[in-house]
Amino acid sequence: ATFSNENIVPGQDVLAMSARSGIGNITASFNSTSGVLTLTSAGNTATLTEFQTALRSVTYANTSDDPSTTTRNINFAVNDSALGSNNITSTVAITAVNDAPVISGTTSLTYTENDAATTINTAIVLSDVDNTTLANATVTITNYVASQDILSWSNDGSTMGNITIASNTGGVLTLTSAGNTATLAQFQAALRAVQYANSSENPTAGARNIDFAVNDSALTSNAVS
Repeated sequence: ATFSNENIVPGQDVLAMSARSGIGNITASFNSTSGVLTLTSAGNTATLTEFQTALRSVTYANTSDDPSTTTRNINFAVNDSALGSNNITSTVAITAVNDAPVISGTTSLTYTENDAATTINTAIVLSDVDNTTLANATVTITNYVASQDILSWSNDGSTMGNITIASNTGGVLTLTSAGNTATLAQFQAALRAVQYANSSENPTAGARNIDFAVNDSALTSNAVS
């Protein structure tokens, strides 16, 4: 028996046989390039009932986090060693779901009283398997000390697209992009440019924990510090 995926997307589509009982000596082999799953019986000894059970157990899966949503047409056929049957076709409708962006890269810095505003994290890396642009980003001092801690940022006019400051209060800096059009690279450049300063002549000592996160308009990434 053969199952042929007419419009296979290599690297995404997978056909398999799930039955483990009632199939005699039938085994399965899937060609990920051609999209063909072949079921065979040693010595052509599997019965019609066993092949029927095997055929009914065939499964489809998609391994991509950004799958093509084109409907897959999957043809079923059998052969008695001399003649092939007619084909029947099943369709598989693919629904893609949004995946959250991912942020990585942690750093630490030492800030001394009266230092100038200092860049916090130049190691940030952004990725998103199914979006090329993002909606906003937040930088949060989780143990913010009022009247001391200051976050600052400015657009360099070349690498940060249309990103602007939406708000900056209480130790939370929010950056946004009009129309959610700024790219991953532009938001990455923007986050790498965020600075910290302390305005006090008697600053509260101790580490500040500063979390960075981004949002694709639907889902928020993990946070890095």
